[in-house]
Amino acid sequence: MEPSIQAERLPIAAFVPRHPSFLSSGVRSVTIRRRLVSSTRSSRSRNGKSVRFAAKGATLGQTTFWGHFTRSTLQKSRSEAYQVAARGLRMEGVDGHKRWMNTGPRVPPWLDTPAPKDAVREFHKILVIGSGAIRIGQACEFDYSGTQACKALRSLGYEVILVNSNPASIMTDPEIADRTYIEPVTHEVLEMIIERERPDVLLPTMGGQTGLNMAMQLSKMGILDKYHVRLIGANLEAIRKGEDRLAFREAMERIDVDCCPSGIANNMEEARAVAAQIGRFPLIIRPAYTLGGTGGGIAYNREEFEEIAAGGLEASPVSQILVEQSLLGWKEFELEVVRDKKDNVVIICGIENVDPMGIHTGDSFTVAPTMTLTDKEYQRLRDMSISIIREIGVETGGSNIQFAVCPRTSDVIVIEMNPRVSRSSALASKATGYPIAKVAAKLATGLTLPEIKNDITRDTVAAFEPSLDYIVCKFPRFTFEKFPGTTDVLTTQMKSVGEAMSIGRTFKESFQKGLRSLEIGRYGWGLDGKDEAIPPRAELEAALRIPRPNRIFRVRQALRLGMSIEEINELSGYDLWFLYNMKELAEMGEALRSKQSLQQVDSF
Repeated sequence: MEPSIQAERLPIAAFVPRHPSFLSSGVRSVTIRRRLVSSTRSSRSRNGKSVRFAAKGATLGQTTFWGHFTRSTLQKSRSEAYQVAARGLRMEGVDGHKRWMNTGPRVPPWLDTPAPKDAVREFHKILVIGSGAIRIGQACEFDYSGTQACKALRSLGYEVILVNSNPASIMTDPEIADRTYIEPVTHEVLEMIIERERPDVLLPTMGGQTGLNMAMQLSKMGILDKYHVRLIGANLEAIRKGEDRLAFREAMERIDVDCCPSGIANNMEEARAVAAQIGRFPLIIRPAYTLGGTGGGIAYNREEFEEIAAGGLEASPVSQILVEQSLLGWKEFELEVVRDKKDNVVIICGIENVDPMGIHTGDSFTVAPTMTLTDKEYQRLRDMSISIIREIGVETGGSNIQFAVCPRTSDVIVIEMNPRVSRSSALASKATGYPIAKVAAKLATGLTLPEIKNDITRDTVAAFEPSLDYIVCKFPRFTFEKFPGTTDVLTTQMKSVGEAMSIGRTFKESFQKGLRSLEIGRYGWGLDGKDEAIPPRAELEAALRIPRPNRIFRVRQALRLGMSIEEINELSGYDLWFLYNMKELAEMGEALRSKQSLQQVDSF
């Protein structure tokens, strides 16, 4: 008996335009065999089903056939079904006669999607590397992403082997993976696991920086070649070009994307030479192959430069730092990008940092979608992102790309790229409802975006970009009181230990919800009886210049003191659009403060 083919549950509306003559009783998963038994007309009427099946011998990427199936004998072979399916035809046998009917124009090639088949698979067993211990910059965000990925891979029938050193995580629950190793994430342990399990492929893009670094180590030591394990999601060259500062800059030069004036240093002598070439402070130091800006920072003078550069060289696994000219005051944006093996690229979400450049994105107050970009500026960032992910060579899955935009000239400079699911990917997934890690894991197996159904709409496919009709705010959570002796000044090295996300129909609503959700004893942006006394103007101006966790409340004090939004913009770098909204909130608060009773408030 020939093996059966399981049809995929996909709505035809997502692939073929609706047509009034198309008759369907719903989409169901059924098993199609090559031969079907004849029956009476009454049984045909009772058992009619709409099905989707592939031509005999079809492989991934070939057109499938959508038809109205009854239990009448199918005289057409599956190979013939494939031929007519390419012309947008269907079969109808309600009246006992088989005939082909046109249901509309041919399916566009980019939406030409087969049902998944049990045909030859390139691999069966997948090794997934977790992010390891929870620490600043790499915590529950990657547990969220890794759990999604493992579930998605198992739903496709793959055997998943998980390695993670942290038992206090969701992804290490027994039901998430077929086999879970709670062991140190080191190349020695990974080699023993690979030798024992003999996985076909390794997925390194779900474990944050830990996963990428381990993949690079295993490759350099020859372990992957020894056991014939290949990488999926991102190859070694893509990881190198995305993480190595010099390789990334050279890649950007090839596609005419501007980078900040900078230089690469592998020791202190080279670092001093780069600083002398740039010629002025402040300078930003970014170590290679690190997470959360570990070892980096902003040097405002020679002494700070010597200290930060030495720390960055020590923190980098390859002893490499990027010394670049400061872009303090520029606006910062992030784009979450997803690509499949057929080069379909979609932008899932644009995130705008309210805090200007000079603060790690994990420590910045952010908003999605972008609020202050014009359509032309956004499209420019979008085009750059697509060019970058193609040049870096991320074959499948998600990537995070960061840009700096000058608020005066609109010049754009790319800051860096993460060729993996990032901390911001979890935020973008929750903000848009688009499960980036889940989709990225499926793409790594060879599926394409049009083959993956959108979990939210249940009607469209993952090739469509989300569109938000609400505003999302993210506020970082700090606990400096638990780390006595540390400074609360925010720099390019991440210091937050968590974050709160809020959703509202307007920026003001989302802004207030986010501040209330931080659990810092505040019920919003003022008017909660906990406003501090307004300091002298000179002290307040200094507080607006220096980025600290409470700077957003200093803005309210400045407005109450009578400072204009232009002055606050010059001192803090907050965009005027956000400051106008904050000023309206403050004015409404003062108006409410003047009311004497609830009746007066109701009439307000």
